[in-house]
Amino acid sequence: EVDVWPDLGPRQTALLRIVSNLCVLVFALVFVWWGIGFVRFGWDQLSELAELPMPWIFLAWPLAGATWVLFLGESFIDNWRVLRA
Repeated sequence: EVDVWPDLGPRQTALLRIVSNLCVLVFALVFVWWGIGFVRFGWDQLSELAELPMPWIFLAWPLAGATWVLFLGESFIDNWRVLRA
């Protein structure tokens, strides 16, 4: 949620949040897309300090993007219901 917007009606606020969430969705999809490439890049690598396979470490990027998309979906549904009311 963004706290710098002026106080608008519920429908205007929902519409503004949907537009804002679309911008965030772009970044979430970038995390997923490039994160998968990052995991593939580290597939045959091993962490020197932790001695863990690097894909386990790099998996945080696409996983973060996927959870971001999941929570954005919930927000879209909530805001869509406000617009439809």
